[in-house]
Formats: sequence, structure tokens, C-alpha cells
Amino acid sequence: MMKKTIAILSLVLVLALLATGCAPKAGGTAVKQVNAGELTEALMQQQESPATMAAEGETLQTLYGLQEDLFTSYSANAAMMNVHAFELSVFQLKDEKDVQRVKEACAQRAGQIAQTFEQYLPDQYEAAKNPVIESVGNYVFFCISAEPEAGAYFDAFKKQIA
Repeated sequence: MMKKTIAILSLVLVLALLATGCAPKAGGTAVKQVNAGELTEALMQQQESPATMAAEGETLQTLYGLQEDLFTSYSANAAMMNVHAFELSVFQLKDEKDVQRVKEACAQRAGQIAQTFEQYLPDQYEAAKNPVIESVGNYVFFCISAEPEAGAYFDAFKKQIA
């Protein structure tokens, strides 16, 4: 009986230690690790979005100044036609230390989009001036959208990875 009690207590202790080791770091954000392409696809299906084209490889480098090797996965999508100030990008970084760098690249990209629409389409220019650039854990979220608001995409994004 005593051996059985000691064995059960040992098992409980081991499980408690394992659970503690799997807990998020103090101050860290626990998020589901979901492929960025799957996330953006789900977001664009939930909200009515204009037709987009994916920015990959050299196009990613041209638009954002970022190399693909920073990411576990990413999905950068720009409006296919230059009558919509729409861009929806999700970057899943390999290392959280690169979050600020990616957010700065997104801010520069937002400036380029705003400049495109400044003298062209005033309503789209207003949308481009108000991008949502946020990070959650090792993800960076970037969105410019006139309708629905970019914030609606971000809210849906947070629900997907919570």
C-alpha cells in the first residue's frame, strides 16, 4: 500500500513539473501556432475582401524589404487592382526578437500605399493612413482596409490564435 501511494505521489509530482515546464514564459504571450497562410485565408473568407495577389520571394523583398528566412510561415496579400487600399499580411516569425523589425517594415509599406493613393482616391487614402500593425507572440499582423475596417480583421485574427 505504501509503495502504491509513493508511486502515485511521484507520478503527480512528475506531471506537475512537466506542466510547469510547458507554461508560457513570464510576460510572454501564449498563442496557437497556426500557419500564416491558413490564417489569412480564413480572415479573408470571414470578411468581404477585394481580389488579392500574394507577395512571395523577390516581391516580398521589394514590397517589405524582408527575407523569407525570418519566418516560419507568412502570407502577404495586396489588392490585385490599384483602386483598393487593401493589404492583409500575417508573418509568423521564427524568433520573437525580429518582431520590431517586421513591424517597421510594415509601417514603411503602409507609407508607400498611402503615398500611392494620396492624390488618386481620397477615400482609399484615408484607409491607407490608418493601418493596423500589431504583434501577438511571434506573429506580426498588418492590415489596411477601407471596408470592413482593418480593426475587424485584427479582431478576427486574435480569435484565430487565442
